[in-house]
Amino acid sequence: MQDPMQFLSADALKEKAKQKMKKLLIEFLISAFPFLLILLVVILAGAGAMQMFSAFGAMADAIFGKSDTKTLAEYDKELNALSIDDLIGLEESGTLDASFHKYLMFSRDEFLHLLKTVKAKNEEQVKRTLQIEARHTYQEWVADDSKDTESDSDGHYETRTEFVYKEYQVDSKEIENYQIDWQIPYAMCVADLANQSYGWFMEESETEESNLKHYGSDYQRIDEAIDAASMKYDYLYDLARGDQDSFTMDECKQMVHTSFLYGDPDTEEGEWEYYLPHSVIRSASSGYSTMFYTTTEPEEDGTIRLSHLEEASFMPLYDLQMRRFTHHYLFGYTCELLSLAPGGRRIAENLKMYRNYENELGLREDGTSKPGVILSDKELIGYELGEGMDLSEIPVSTKIVNSDRGIIDYDGTVFDEGLGGMIAMAAMEKVGCAYSQKHRWEEGIYDCSSLVWRVLMEVGIHLSDDCTESSAAGICKGMVEAGKMIDPADIRQGDIIFYSYEKNGRYRNVSHTAIYAGDGMKVHARGVAYGVVYDRYSTTGMVCICRPYGT
Repeated sequence: MQDPMQFLSADALKEKAKQKMKKLLIEFLISAFPFLLILLVVILAGAGAMQMFSAFGAMADAIFGKSDTKTLAEYDKELNALSIDDLIGLEESGTLDASFHKYLMFSRDEFLHLLKTVKAKNEEQVKRTLQIEARHTYQEWVADDSKDTESDSDGHYETRTEFVYKEYQVDSKEIENYQIDWQIPYAMCVADLANQSYGWFMEESETEESNLKHYGSDYQRIDEAIDAASMKYDYLYDLARGDQDSFTMDECKQMVHTSFLYGDPDTEEGEWEYYLPHSVIRSASSGYSTMFYTTTEPEEDGTIRLSHLEEASFMPLYDLQMRRFTHHYLFGYTCELLSLAPGGRRIAENLKMYRNYENELGLREDGTSKPGVILSDKELIGYELGEGMDLSEIPVSTKIVNSDRGIIDYDGTVFDEGLGGMIAMAAMEKVGCAYSQKHRWEEGIYDCSSLVWRVLMEVGIHLSDDCTESSAAGICKGMVEAGKMIDPADIRQGDIIFYSYEKNGRYRNVSHTAIYAGDGMKVHARGVAYGVVYDRYSTTGMVCICRPYGT
């Protein structure tokens, strides 16, 4: 791959602007030709705002210029590879010249402040060590005091119980993993310029040393935009930042905790019992998402556990933040501003995808919108509700709203030619469908093996030719014996992955199967709580990979 830094040159930036404006102009000319004269009057009247985009020059270049450098798509692909650290390095080294800043409508100092503040917020982390009371019950050898004993070794064991404190480290990152995309506060700042009397400008003779402040003194508006885009955590209790440093066993049991009981009280090593408490949020929301817990079904003794901490898109929050910040807010307009920034096009497309999906969900019974696409999913192991805790104290859902990364943006997916690409495409169309082993052959319902079997049947591959069983293990056995196993290093779209997570006595202990979708992703029927999902490809527990149409 070529060095992405070369695409930050003035020529490349000009070419990107030309390509973008050409596309917008053609679409506009087709749909709004009768209103061009009216539009021209509006543009002239709002020349102060249009100055931000150098609209007339860009349009002229778009119409009469020649496209002899990188295309817009290739340009965006290269810029998407730049991390926030890369951009800070390029800015500090002076690689980004005045044309870059003029294009972004940010001076050098303003852009550095934006990047460094977002980076610092994303890296914020609080750790500290707590003292947790534990019960230790064990056997202690006690020598007999009787003078009649002939040996000093004569004695007996007595049961002892002691309460000691164990060290327990807590970390804010157990919950606070949200990462701000710097492009969102960037777009908020640029959108807000239309509300300012001075707008944004940089004269040709102006130098970076002039230290212009377009976003308030001490970068006030930049900081306000970053704060608006950040995740706001409201804790029921925050162990990482709390004032209490030690907790008794009873206090731990009253909080959300994980129980530990191990060992044998009838030995010298003894039995240990303690409860590790966890920080719990009361609510959390960012510029476009919200967080909530999912729960397990009550156990026989009534115990309820928190099973996952989810982050889901929630576009009403985005609308609210943008209206508060820019006053004159249009969703499509801010998406176009996002697309100006390196890597911003993908974020804008994701926001559009979230909005389209949420619109299809409808409303809750109380008339409020439902959270949409699951953006992150953290599994919680053994998180038991505290004694007397009420679920109404924390944000919970009894089921996952949407499958993990379940909405597929086909615009960014390139399918291989031939059967492999057809298999991947057919599999991705099943994302979001329900999971059931009992009803796995019914329309819109799958388990892991029926998903593979039926997707392959759709593209004309009949596993019954090689396989005598339709289970994951049976499919694996049939394909391996038919000589269709391949080197994992040669994995392609449409290949079938087999996993073993337990000893089950079946062929190679295979217990799960998935379809490789390309770009490090797979499609599989994950379970009742998830359905069919589009997930990261993992080699953990992998048994083998087979190509269903032969090697």
